[in-house]
Amino acid sequence: MQIYAYNHSKKEYMLYANLCNNGHTDTVTDVEWAPQFGRSFHLIATSSLDKQLIIWKVNIRFEQNNDHFENISIKYEKIFSHTHDSPVKDFN
Repeated sequence: MQIYAYNHSKKEYMLYANLCNNGHTDTVTDVEWAPQFGRSFHLIATSSLDKQLIIWKVNIRFEQNNDHFENISIKYEKIFSHTHDSPVKDFN
């Protein structure tokens, strides 16, 4: 999974983080951002065809200049990982 941010001075989206480094080994199938609720960081849950569920803690820092965001930096860490070996049950 990758995090992009729009760079107004360059007028393009730029890659700021690749969460698959030291994370999933196969295609990411779902991503969910948790509501921030006043935290200074984001929590992101990802699942993948590698049968892993990973919770990421992501800190995004930036300077705001008028309506533009500059000097964006993203730091992240994997805070939870679970591998599920059994098949998913169909509840239908």
